[in-house]
Amino acid sequence: MSQLLNAPIGKMVPDDSDAKTACAYPPGEAGSWAQAEVAIEWEYRGGRTFETQMIDAFGGSAVGRQVAHAVTLGDEAAYSREGVLSIHQGTALITITVPMREDSEAKATAIGKKVLDRLGGTIVAAKQPAQRPAPEAAEQSPAKSGTPPGDVEDALKGLMSLFDDEDKRDVKKDVPAARAAAPASLPFPAGFEPEGQCPDPGPSTDAEGAAGAAATIPLVEGLTLASTWANRHDDYDHECLKQITRIDHFAVTVTSSCPSGADRKMETATRRLCRVDLRDSYMYETAFGRHLPETLRGALSLSLSARSFSELTTAGSTRHRYLELTSSGDGVPFRLREDNDVQLERQGNRTSRVIVNDREIDLPVVEASGRYARAGSMDTFVVKVLDDGRFPIVLDYRQVGINFSITYTKITFPTTGEVEKHLAADKRVDVYGIYFDFASDRLRPESAPVLREISEALTKNPAWMLTINGHTDNVGGDAFNLDLSKRRSASVRRALSETYHIDPARLSTAGFGASQPKESNATVDGRAKNRRVELVRQ
Repeated sequence: MSQLLNAPIGKMVPDDSDAKTACAYPPGEAGSWAQAEVAIEWEYRGGRTFETQMIDAFGGSAVGRQVAHAVTLGDEAAYSREGVLSIHQGTALITITVPMREDSEAKATAIGKKVLDRLGGTIVAAKQPAQRPAPEAAEQSPAKSGTPPGDVEDALKGLMSLFDDEDKRDVKKDVPAARAAAPASLPFPAGFEPEGQCPDPGPSTDAEGAAGAAATIPLVEGLTLASTWANRHDDYDHECLKQITRIDHFAVTVTSSCPSGADRKMETATRRLCRVDLRDSYMYETAFGRHLPETLRGALSLSLSARSFSELTTAGSTRHRYLELTSSGDGVPFRLREDNDVQLERQGNRTSRVIVNDREIDLPVVEASGRYARAGSMDTFVVKVLDDGRFPIVLDYRQVGINFSITYTKITFPTTGEVEKHLAADKRVDVYGIYFDFASDRLRPESAPVLREISEALTKNPAWMLTINGHTDNVGGDAFNLDLSKRRSASVRRALSETYHIDPARLSTAGFGASQPKESNATVDGRAKNRRVELVRQ
């Protein structure tokens, strides 16, 4: 291992738990980056790995490949920018983790090849359940359920001998201590408390809440922000949504939903942003995950704090600390994988074009950037923040060197009669706040605020008759899109009738597929504008 990593390696730590064998190789000297973890889950049934899901999400473009891409190893393998190589071989999943550096992929791949060479026969044997020891034999062996034929100690010895033939330690002696070893984590910064409680923000929070509700993009329940991802296999766009679902005295609750995996299964998660952090935090954690805590006390997402925005616009700079918390979801403690502390410097005032409710507008933003050291080289954060201190949403958040970005292309929020005003004056309105599952006519829950607003307009104007027109982009073929647009308009009609009690006789439907685009379908933004529901008053 020392030769593969080209640096000294410390004493290896083996680990053994049900159905899994692992070895951790710590740095051999203070301040060294050289370390690695090798883990084998002998009968993996967890579906597509995080790395392969990243490939699906980011696509096969040059930008997407820098985030995650396939590797020719085993039956299937994928490498992500996080320094993780996952290899499927038979029923086993091999995961190799190394620090993020320019040569990390080469080192992880070299380790992976050696693992496959050394354990190839054992992993292939895992494909053959009939070859496993009979129950009587298993009782005589300490092997865990789910491991391949042979003793777990033999598997550990095999891993130990992969990279250090001189290590002849007693496996039986080392395994119990290894089980107690926690996964490596960066220390949590002061004030960052996963699973912490939101403290009482005091009486001033009422005035702050009123100001936020009056902002350019109001901080209100029902506010929905959409970002778009493209799939490398079929080039469909998939919308990931974040919606404000609750605002109380202590916190703002945000629900995230995003298609994940090959089957586009909708993954949902919730974050609570503490009101005190919205006031003065400088830490930022973008992740939403079902294995992560709802409350990350001390860290924000979606927006800068009022203090950070004030410093950026008045003093020209502000501290910004990007954190990345991870969890495997199998009982492993939360780990802080990244901690990048930078000074954001204001670069000037710009505009960002975003679809807001039913129209495309140029929102005023403050652009800022900051340099930081990452994996032995320099990288840059670039952010575009809505120029409104009442609720300074981060509309565009990027790490340039790794091509990581979160960009909101559509924003919707409940209004007081805006749909009604457009229908009264223009007799038609394009609605962008109605969302559907991937390539489906199933309405997503985030559509409720806009559906409610449409129903209120119809209730106040009982003589109105509406036609609901469905429109799609051009991805998927004309026949498919025409049928999909018709089914989606019918779903809206059904929801208005069954959930909001609008007489279905007042509602007719039509679908036009991709035949009436608003913009070119050549770009993600253009396709987002073309996917819409059009309401026409008769």
